[in-house]
Amino acid sequence: MNSGYVGLYFSNEDKNTIPTLEINNCLIQNFLLDGLFVQNGNVQVANTEISNAGSYCVYLSGGQHSFIQCTIANYFDNSNVEPTSRDKNPTVMITNLKKVAPIESFFQNCIISGDFENELTLASLSLDDSPGIFDGCYIQKSDTLALKQFTHIRWSKKNDVVFKSTRYDYLKNVAFDFRPDSISPARKIGTTVSPATVAKYQLNLDLNGNIRPTDNPDAGAYQWQPAK
Repeated sequence: MNSGYVGLYFSNEDKNTIPTLEINNCLIQNFLLDGLFVQNGNVQVANTEISNAGSYCVYLSGGQHSFIQCTIANYFDNSNVEPTSRDKNPTVMITNLKKVAPIESFFQNCIISGDFENELTLASLSLDDSPGIFDGCYIQKSDTLALKQFTHIRWSKKNDVVFKSTRYDYLKNVAFDFRPDSISPARKIGTTVSPATVAKYQLNLDLNGNIRPTDNPDAGAYQWQPAK
């Protein structure tokens, strides 16, 4: 799924009846507004890249959400052909402030990154009750969160080289490439995914069909491969 205003707009006004959406082995990229917008919906996303949006790559409000082995990256401005600039919203927003259904969001072995200092926002009345659980993830955020919801997290550091390429320049033949770099801090930080989930979403292979190890996989949709 490539280009347009919004990638997937999964909005439901009825908080008492929650629809379900599964996204597996998908590439959602290059949208002027949002990549994935969810309100009062249950979503399961696996082995998927959601990248480069003028606003949120992922917006979650109401429902149960699961993201496993996903790369969520926003470098929308790093192109010499984009007609508009990115707004000030983070790559991922999770909020339970509005009058929506109860929310539970789980991220395992994911990358949340972009060209802002803080690419994850949890909007809640209390940080201790923030609507997100994260395990085995790389997160771009200058102020780390010492909360029980975050386990085995690699917080961003200045000058991290996470991906092979975070720019697009058609004159120099340089393209976005969100596979992990050889020195990426997202490598080998993932935690073990349950066998049932691996089988359901075929997580033994990454988004490019490369073998992904069971123990300590790379975070994100892609497993690093040596140069041939």
